[in-house]
Formats: sequence, structure tokens, C-alpha cells
Amino acid sequence: MSDDSTRAVVIGGNSDVLRVARSEGIPVILVHDSRRPNFDPDMPGLVEEFHDLDFHHNYAAVERCVLGLALHQPISTVLSLDEDGLVAAARLTAALGLSGNSVPTVHAAMHKPTMRAIMRRDRLPTLGFATCTSRAELLAAVAEFGGEAVAKPVDSTGSRDVHYVNPDNASAVFAELETAGYEQILVEERAHGHEFSIDTLTIGGSHFVIAVTRKHMVGRLEAGHSIPGELGEFADAAFDLVFNLLDALRVVSGAAHTEIMITDRGPAVIETQTRIGGSRLPELMRLASGIEITYLALLTAVGRLRRTGFALNVRPGAGGAAVRYFLPPAGRIVSIKGTEPFVRRPDLRLNFKSTVGDTVVKQTDSHQRNAVGMYVVAEGDSEKDAIRKCEEVLDAVTIEVEG
Repeated sequence: MSDDSTRAVVIGGNSDVLRVARSEGIPVILVHDSRRPNFDPDMPGLVEEFHDLDFHHNYAAVERCVLGLALHQPISTVLSLDEDGLVAAARLTAALGLSGNSVPTVHAAMHKPTMRAIMRRDRLPTLGFATCTSRAELLAAVAEFGGEAVAKPVDSTGSRDVHYVNPDNASAVFAELETAGYEQILVEERAHGHEFSIDTLTIGGSHFVIAVTRKHMVGRLEAGHSIPGELGEFADAAFDLVFNLLDALRVVSGAAHTEIMITDRGPAVIETQTRIGGSRLPELMRLASGIEITYLALLTAVGRLRRTGFALNVRPGAGGAAVRYFLPPAGRIVSIKGTEPFVRRPDLRLNFKSTVGDTVVKQTDSHQRNAVGMYVVAEGDSEKDAIRKCEEVLDAVTIEVEG
């Protein structure tokens, strides 16, 4: 039975949150763009109302729609687990007088120079950074950071258009980013170490760690993830840094996904987002620990998860899960061989969104990786066991590409 007093507006995202809402009897008004890659034609059948709108580029249309609906039916929350819907959700939350993260909070989390400036203001340890609008400024920033830096868009995601830059390639990197249409570039000192992400849930301003994920990097590409990532002696410092960052940004509710690096100086924040992590992370959390992060995020948004004693422990060795992506060269797929021994194993899930006859691009960022969509997910007794199973599949499966 649905609860008419608890109605959620969901902007963008995938169908997971809609299925959770349906199972909990929460009516949903879905605002989504049917032209987006993550739109599923089954979505409208899971919700009370569906409005097909370009929520990323046409906020005015979304606002007219949702505020008009609010005149005739109660809306208790506006939620987005989609990067492109976060600001729209925050603006509507404010317009409707609902509780949730503010527009400045969501903007600061998405706009990396603003996040770093807030960290500097609050005296939190942060990487050196500069914003650049010219080739000369980029060269000066690279020199300031010892001749080795990272250049990226100020608000992009998924490692898109991220470059390692030095004095020799700085001009070429600037030209590439300028050609791509970026008017402003963030340049950060380049940190070295192991990369992790920390997923949290905030309830009434209190932050709780939900999962720690280890990243498997191939160059700049996130080619795999595994849970639970072991932070060892840096765990307390990493959690403190993340919690202090969320406090500085004034995150008061919901899921957050913060990427960090363990360097020789300790933990360093790479970036954060006020949403659930992507890259199969909700599935890995479920396999490794039984945690349903989408369920928790939705119940927090509608006010059903309020216990001040709520906590989840991330215990290395209690169970593990991992994902590894197949990285074939660019071209047309001629054959995929060696999958037969694995397709019926209950501890593995193979996914081939791209298959024989399809043309794939070189995967240099998470968006391209997800578009190719070729991976294996494994469940194991531990993180290492799950990684071993993934690597067993990668070693056995051959993907032949021509062109």
C-alpha cells in the first residue's frame, strides 16, 4: 500500500531507486529525459507519473512541472542520484521549502575549485590548485607544482578529459581542452599513491561510512574496483578528512561519494559528489556486506531513516566483491571466446553490452568504459578472493578486434 503523504520526485538516474520506492510503497513522480543513455523504457511503468524533460539543460521546464504538481499533491522530497540532476533537485528542494542539501552545497561539491577553496578556508589539508584560462597560466601552474600536475575540467566527472601535464606537453594539453570547449581549467599538484573511494550516508548532519572501495587504475582509467578496501593505519585519518570535508561543504543529508588518495603525506581528497558512487559500486556493496545503499539513500530522503545510533561497520575480510573491466583495443569486435566456464557460476556475473559485430572505442574515461560495458563482477570470501576471481576471467577470455 502506498503512502500518499510520502511522495518523492526523482530526477534522472537508473531504475534501482524506482524499484526500491515501489517495494516501500512510496509514490514517485519521475522526471527523466528519454534520450539519455541511462533511461530505461521500463521506468515509466514503475512510477505514479512520468514527465519526459531535459532536466540537465532546461531547468525552467522542470521547475514549472514540479511546482505545478506541488499545488495539487504533497511532495515530501526531491531526489537525484544522477550527477546531472543534483543541482535541479537542490533548487527544487529549496523552492518547495523541503529539507535537504542546499544549492551552494551541491554546487561546491561539483565545482572542484570551489571545493578546494572551501577546504583551504577551513584549513583542511588540500592539494595545491589553480584555475587557468590561458596557456601561460597553465604553464605557470605546472611550474609552481614542481613541473608535474593534473589538468582537468572544473566540474566534469568520470575522469573525462583529465590529463597528466608537464612543461613538455602543457601547450598540447591546453589546446586539447580548449578545443573541447572548456573555458576554465583546474590544475592541481599531482599526488602519488593508492586511490580509494569512501561512500558515506549523512542523516541529520551526522556522517556514517558505508563502504571503502579500492580502485584499480590503468593509466587514468578506473579499470576496476574492489570492496572492502583496506586503508590500514590511514583509516581514521581518511574518515576524519572526509567527515570534515562534508561538514565544510555543509552536507546535511543523503549519500556522498568521496575519492581520496593515500599519499606519503597521508590521505588527500581528489573530489567528492553528493550522490551514490557509480561504477557498479552499489552492487559490490550488496555482494560484500548486504548493504543496499540505494535503499538507505531513499529512506533518508523521505525521513524514514532517522536513528541517531545508525552505523555500519566496514570490516576487511568479512566478505568481498570486485569488478574488472575488459579493455579491448578500439575497433570492431570479431569474436569473444572463453566465457563458457564462467557464465553459470553463481559467484560471477559477466556483462557484454558490446558484443560481436559492435565497434568499440578506446576506453580512456569512465563514460567511455560504461558505454563499452564489458566487465565481470565477482563475489568472494574477501576482497583479495574476489579480485582473484575477476583476474581468472580476464586471463581466460579473449576478445578479438579488427580495425
